[in-house]
Amino acid sequence: MFKKIFFLSLILLAYGCSQSIDAEKLQNLNGYWEISEVVFANGESKTYSVNTLVDFIVIKDMKGTRTKVAPDLSGNFRTNGDTEVFEIIPKDDTFLLSYKKEQNQWEEELKTLETDSFSVKNEDGKIYVYQRFEPINVNP
Repeated sequence: MFKKIFFLSLILLAYGCSQSIDAEKLQNLNGYWEISEVVFANGESKTYSVNTLVDFIVIKDMKGTRTKVAPDLSGNFRTNGDTEVFEIIPKDDTFLLSYKKEQNQWEEELKTLETDSFSVKNEDGKIYVYQRFEPINVNP
């Protein structure tokens, strides 16, 4: 319950304030991330407590890659090799993540960015809230 309230507060903060994102913080995007919540354009939301896939993001020189990976119980990750390449474009007080893949092209607006969470808004008005992925390792 606390997580849900925290993330809803985070989203409200993003809407209520003109929060700028410092370019130096973009390095916080590096790492493994899982979706914790999606807020739809109509205001409804869906919380995700378990994810079978997580995003592995690598940022360098205002360019990045996002690869879907599947964590296993030993702490390793499997991938199908599908990687999305994007460019980070400054816009006003925030940044756009601009993707181009084959004949598909789309953008996401970076709404919030912290060391352990971030959120993006897509072209359909959906807000995806991510939290840093913590692997589960059952091996002693």
